[in-house]
Amino acid sequence: VRKLERRLTQFGNSTTKNRVRAEIENYKAQIATLDTDLEQIQRRIDDRHQNEAEGGETLLEEAGNKRLPGESQRDFLIRTGKITPFSKMGRQLLRTSSSLADVMLEAEEEEEEGGDAENEDTVEQEAV
Repeated sequence: VRKLERRLTQFGNSTTKNRVRAEIENYKAQIATLDTDLEQIQRRIDDRHQNEAEGGETLLEEAGNKRLPGESQRDFLIRTGKITPFSKMGRQLLRTSSSLADVMLEAEEEEEEGGDAENEDTVEQEAV
């Protein structure tokens, strides 16, 4: 805006100055919109800090390590980052076990077994 205001004080015809004035008004409107956004964001941050100080639980704390209603165990593990949606593990494991620790332990064992099988395959290929 300052650069445009300096440009406005320089020599130029009226159409150029009108165009610069329009740009200045456009930028000032954008700045005003961004200022209101900043105020709203800061107000929400302050409200959250005030709620935490009062001992209220946030949404993340409420749903953090609990399954949501209607959410399958596999979806829960994907949402919490324990498995990826592309992994093959978890489909048969989730049917048989009930706790997260069991699923994670079996998944790690399955990964180790898969790694051993891959190593055996590469050793066989190198021998040929």
